Amino acid sequence: MSLQLGRNVFGNPAHQNNVLAREEAIQLLQTWVLNPKLQLHMLQVAHLMKCWAAEKEQLSELEVWKWEMAGLLHDADWDQWPELHCKKLLKNWNNAI
Repeated sequence: MSLQLGRNVFGNPAHQNNVLAREEAIQLLQTWVLNPKLQLHMLQVAHLMKCWAAEKEQLSELEVWKWEMAGLLHDADWDQWPELHCKKLLKNWNNAI
């Protein structure tokens, strides 16, 4: 199965600059990821990305959150839908934001 998404633009341009709130991202993580070890992995990646964005890139608080959120949700569809990994999350993401 090809994981190519057949496009070169991420997201719906109408939703540009919309960002999930921390509570929404955590709710998505808890709803979609049932495996506690995978949840821990995703939380660890989120923390590393947050630290990188803040310390190395010296980004604004909003930009740091975007990096953290990307780490937090990077495997959100893997647990329940491994055959749709990347595709399911992007489809839902594009519809939501």
